[in-house]
Amino acid sequence: VFAQPLAVRLLLFGRKAHCELWRTSGDLHDHWQQVRDYFDVAARWAPHAGPGHWPDGDMLPLGMLHLRPWRQAPDPHPTRLTRDEQTTLMTLWCIAQSPLMFAGHLPGNDAWTLALLTNPEVLAVNQHGAAAHELFRNHDAIVWVSEAPAGRYIACFNTGDTALTVRVPFRELGLPASCAVRDLWARRELGVCADTCAVELPRHGAALCHVSPG
Repeated sequence: VFAQPLAVRLLLFGRKAHCELWRTSGDLHDHWQQVRDYFDVAARWAPHAGPGHWPDGDMLPLGMLHLRPWRQAPDPHPTRLTRDEQTTLMTLWCIAQSPLMFAGHLPGNDAWTLALLTNPEVLAVNQHGAAAHELFRNHDAIVWVSEAPAGRYIACFNTGDTALTVRVPFRELGLPASCAVRDLWARRELGVCADTCAVELPRHGAALCHVSPG
């Protein structure tokens, strides 16, 4: 209900001046199909994001969840999203600059979940990117881009059920043919690439990179 055209029209008539963030969808639970569906919602709201007014994709259902304490089952339970799906969720929220609010039980986090939530280079995309938008879709491959200090942030997603390789031509980023690429999740340099950034992604997986003139 939050993402209907009426809401968009209200924002365009000045609501952004009085609202620091707003929900763009119903509650997000730990189901892959909901994460997959949110790509469409995020793309529609991206033009309205900016300093002082941010589209909110809801809290992050990661780690140990206890959503309905008055029910005996299935709570508490670890998130039903796979690790690749959790990485996709965190990557989309960061590149789209959604507010990052954790829905899990912090003391119950394992080391992997803590690393997912606290990677400083990934969080910098959420905090310092600008003009984020979906660059293109090609069947199951989706690519987002945002402006970054000294280059671009690019997020590549595989929403399908089989592994694939996603290729992003530098010319589509407004960058020269030779660019340096850094993997932000792995926090390592991938070297200088010619013409294209190519990443191999597992099913439901994602990659997040910083690309700058090499």
